[in-house]
This record gives sequence, structure tokens and C-alpha cells, in this order.
Amino acid sequence: MKKLFFIWLALWIFFSQTMAQANFPPIYEITTDTVLKNILPSAYWQLLEDKDRTLSFEQVSKFPVADKFHYDTEKKINFQIHTYWFRFTLKNTTNHQLKIGFYDDFKAISDWYIIEANGEMAHKTSGLETPWSNNESLKFIKYFSTSINFLPIKIEPKETLTLYNRAYYNYFNYNHTNPKRFYIAYGSAYKVVLQNYVSDESHYFNSINDSFLFGVLFLAAIFNFFFFLIIREKTYVFFALYVFFLGLGRFNIESEFFFVFLREHPVFYSYFIDFIWVFILFFLTYFIRSLLNVKKYYPRWDKFIFFFNLFVAALFLSCPFIDYSLRGANMWGIGHLISMITYCMLGVSLLITIFLFLNKNVFFDRRLLIAVLPSFTIWVVGLNLFNLINLHFLHLSNFDSWIINNWHLVETLCLIWQVICFSWLLFHRFVELKQQVVQKELEQSQLMARKTELELRALRAQMNPHFIFNCLSSINRFILINKVEEASDYLTKFSRLIRMALQNSEKTFITLENELEALRLYLDLERLRFKNAFNYSITFINTIDSNTVYIPPMLIQPFAENAIWHGLMHKKGVGCLEIQLCAKNKILTCAIIDNGIGRNMAASLNSQSAEKNKSMGVEITAGRLALLNKATNEAAVFNIEDIFDEEGKGCGTKVVLTIPYKDLTEFVIQNNKTVE
Repeated sequence: MKKLFFIWLALWIFFSQTMAQANFPPIYEITTDTVLKNILPSAYWQLLEDKDRTLSFEQVSKFPVADKFHYDTEKKINFQIHTYWFRFTLKNTTNHQLKIGFYDDFKAISDWYIIEANGEMAHKTSGLETPWSNNESLKFIKYFSTSINFLPIKIEPKETLTLYNRAYYNYFNYNHTNPKRFYIAYGSAYKVVLQNYVSDESHYFNSINDSFLFGVLFLAAIFNFFFFLIIREKTYVFFALYVFFLGLGRFNIESEFFFVFLREHPVFYSYFIDFIWVFILFFLTYFIRSLLNVKKYYPRWDKFIFFFNLFVAALFLSCPFIDYSLRGANMWGIGHLISMITYCMLGVSLLITIFLFLNKNVFFDRRLLIAVLPSFTIWVVGLNLFNLINLHFLHLSNFDSWIINNWHLVETLCLIWQVICFSWLLFHRFVELKQQVVQKELEQSQLMARKTELELRALRAQMNPHFIFNCLSSINRFILINKVEEASDYLTKFSRLIRMALQNSEKTFITLENELEALRLYLDLERLRFKNAFNYSITFINTIDSNTVYIPPMLIQPFAENAIWHGLMHKKGVGCLEIQLCAKNKILTCAIIDNGIGRNMAASLNSQSAEKNKSMGVEITAGRLALLNKATNEAAVFNIEDIFDEEGKGCGTKVVLTIPYKDLTEFVIQNNKTVE
């Protein structure tokens, strides 16, 4: 029984292989390898639809899947299916080794399984979406086209090869000009290499042009972006984006950008190159509208090109998806055709816009506009003719071949001249706008300085009534207690102090000597008022010429007043107020030290008058210091420290006031500027 089973199994395998071989297409005999490109007759190859993209080589090479291969009887592509298998057999009938190859045109991913007569199998990969490192074809570039993958093989004399090809098609990159039926093309590897060598000269020349132009445009984009950061004029952003995308587009014509950056990411590159061109004209439109201020002079025309530009961009971005949905239908390619026609119309609209401004007296020299007009006209007209000829929408006899062969160089010259003229025009505008910005900043700076000065005067005006009110209160107290002589003496010193206060209040800076003289008068008045309840001293830590040091008026007095009213007024026994001055590196440091009751005890006593004096004196001075710092960009600050005895009780307060001062030379220079 087991013998019968094995005999039956062997017979089934034998007949399965025989049936598969019987269904195989006839062997195609190659008699020469000198043809550049030859099409394998459809009677010598078969295809198999892989609808789910799941079939492997092991499956398609064996029964029952192998029996499903069939000839291309429909003579058209089913665009609903993306993956196909092809098989055929080649035989070298010559007496020498054949070096041929297969063109993988329009195949996204192409897997070749090459089976020799002895059963050995080789697997090679090719295709437009195969990463560079995995692509085993000769990687050639054709001008203004996608890569042409040419997979080379060798066939020894009288050798027979069986080939399976799994081809994945991404119809998103197809258009109506691509083949609508399958074919298998092969050619001489020598002829292909020779043809590519002949084309290399023009490719090399074009690559140099594109690389140079890309460098120029990239630098122009960077400079204009920095110009925008300085003057915040959106025209420079639009121009920077226009030349940037223009440079990227030109850097893609010979696929330089692909070779340098994206050859390992061909899928991304295939989408990138499809959409990059729309941004060139899109930002050029915004640039011209902004540069010429079209909205001001021709509002209706500006509105038209604004919406037409958006329409063209939307159509250009959506046309691949439109054509993909129409693949294989009669309307296939209509999206691409309409988008290119509207693209050409937008270029003509921009050309008309420039012509409209030839008789307008706008901000720039019209000679620059006239200079850019010829190159812009040639570029727009030539680009439109080039696109229409490539779409087979226009035929101009012998002119077709001339513009196809020479347009690259002509466009490069036109674009360089455009960039030079527009950049020169924008540079002149930048100089003018920069002057306006500087003038505006200067005016704002002067206004801020004036505002700060007025605020300082207002605070000084608040100081004077506060100080006068306190002095008058003291005089009133002397009169009420019938001390006429003390009141007279007090009134004499008070009149001197008032005169100095009124004189100093109109000045921004006074000498340190004047400040200290007013301070001494004030302290003498307070000593009289408090019946000599405290003594004071003013000492210099280092040598200071107080007549050449200039500081804002009435900065020290409020802190001395605060020390008397808060610390010394409530102290039992004679108090001491010490004022120490030190000038170094254009900084005047003033320490006001008292041996009063300290801040904690003063707060607990909650003297209303003292609180009032504090708020009116020290707080106004703090506001003045803040304004001085804002006006001069310097650090005038004060710091309050508590002094404690050995038992930890408050026994005084120390205020350190730091004031940047001006010397005599700086004071004279500032006064001269003020007078001017």
C-alpha cells in the first residue's frame, strides 16, 4: 500500500511539472547584442496578476500557481492591480557571451529571479523606489525625466536562462503619457553605457549650472531672510522663499538633490519633486504683489491674482490625486494638463503685472524694473512654451527641438539676471527702510528719555511738598510752645534749605557738595526740632572731590529722614546718625547708619507719622531710582540691613545706597546735548 502511495505521489509531481512546463512560453532566441533597445514579442512572455501582493517566487514557479500565467491578450494595464509577475526564457544562439540588460521603466520595485540551466538561481533588485544601496541596476539619469533603471545580465554561448520578474507599479507617479500596456524591453549593455556617456557631457554641464545657480539662490535666500529680521518687511520673506524653492527645483533637474541627499529615500523624493515646483510661482506671486504694492494701485487686479494664485496652488497639489483616481480612464491626465495650463496663465499674469507698473512712480527706480523685464519676459514665455511642448499641447516645427535642447541654459541666464536685479532693488529698499527704522527708533528713544525725565520731575515735585510740609510742621511746633528764638533760627535755616531745594529740583544732576550741604541743613533742622536728641557725622572713606561728582538731587535725604523718624525718634538717650561716602569706579556708595530702635521695634510701635513719612520719602525715592535705571541702563539700588546687639535685639539700621555718578567731563557733554 505504501509503495502505491509513493508511486502515485511521484506521478502527480511529474505531471504537475510537465503541465507547468507545457504552459511555459516558447524560448526567445537572441542573435545579437548590438541593439540599444528591443521589445520582446508578447508571444514569448506571460504575466500573472498578484492582486493581494502576497505571491512569492516559490509559489509562482510551481503548480498550481504557475499554471495561472497567461499571455497578455487584453493588451492593456489593469490599473486596479499594482503587482504583476512576468516570466520568459532567453537563449544565446551566438558564439560569444551576451551582455544585455532589461529596462525597468516606470516600475517602482522590480525583483528579478534568474534561473540557469543547472538550476542555480540569482535574485536582483531594481526599480524607481528601491533605495540606492539595494538597487543592483545601472543607475542612469535622463534629462528632465525620472531615473531609468537598467538591470544588466550575462548569457554565455548557447546558454538558456529562465527569468521571473515581479513588478510593483505605483500609479501615483504615472500620467497619461506613460505606457498603457505592458512590455518587456532589453538592450545591449555596451550600447546603453555608450549612449549614457554621450549624454554625460550635457548632463555634466547642466549639473554645474544647477549647482552654481542653487548656491547663488541659497545665499540670496539667507541674506533676504536676515534683511527681514532687521526691518520686518514681509517682501523679503517672500523673495527668500521664492529663490529658495527655485534653487531646490533647479537642483532637482539633473537629480543632483537626489544623489546628494535622498538616494536612500526614493519614495520621499518621488513625492517631493512632484510638489516642489508649485511653491516657486506661489511665492513669486506674493513677492511681486508685495514689492509693487499692487493692492494700492490696482486693487481689483491684485484680488484676481491673489485668488488665482491660491487656485493654481490647490490644483497643482491635488492634480496627482485627481489623475490617480482617473487612471486608465479617458479623462486620465486631465488634472495634470489643467494644472500646467493654469500654471502658465499665472506666469503670464505676473508678467502683465510688471508691465502695468512701468508708468507708475513708485518707491524704486523704474530703470531696475525695466532692466529685469526682458529676462522675466523670456523666462515666462519660454517656460510656458517648454511646458506646453512637453505636454504635446503645442507643436512649433523645428523650434521644438531647439527649445528642448537649449532651454536649460537660457533659463539659467534669465534667472541669474532676475535675482541680480531683484536683489539690487531690494537692497536699495532695505537701505531706505533701515534709515526709516533707525530714525523711528531714535525718535522713540528720545520720546522715552523725555517721558522718563518728566516722570523724574514729577517725583521730585512730590518730594518738595513732602519735605516742606515736615519743616513747616516743626516751625509750627516751636511757635506753639513759645520758643521764638528757636523758631527764628529754624526759619532761617529752613529758608536756605527751601531755596536750595527749589534750585536743585529743576536740575537732573547736582554736585555731591550741593547734595551734602542741603543734607547738613536738613539734619541741623531735625536736631533743633528734636532738642539735640541725636548727633550726626558725614565722613569720606576715600578722597573725593565733591565738586566734580554729579548725582541726582535729594537721594540721600529721604533715607536720613527715615532713620531719624523711625529709629532715633524713639530711642532713649542720645542717638547717632553716621553717613559714610565712598567713590570708586564711577560708583558712589553711601551708607546711612543709625543706632536707633531697629525696624522690628519701629513696626511694633506703629507710628502713623513715621509710616506716612516712609511711604512719601523712601518709596518715592525707590521710584526715582527705578526710572533712573531705565533711562541710563545703570544700577542705582539701595539695601537695608538690620543691626543687632549681642543679645540679638535690634539696635539700629544700615542703609547702603549705590549710585552711579558722572564726572565733570560727562556732565558737560550731557548738558551740551541737552542744549542742542
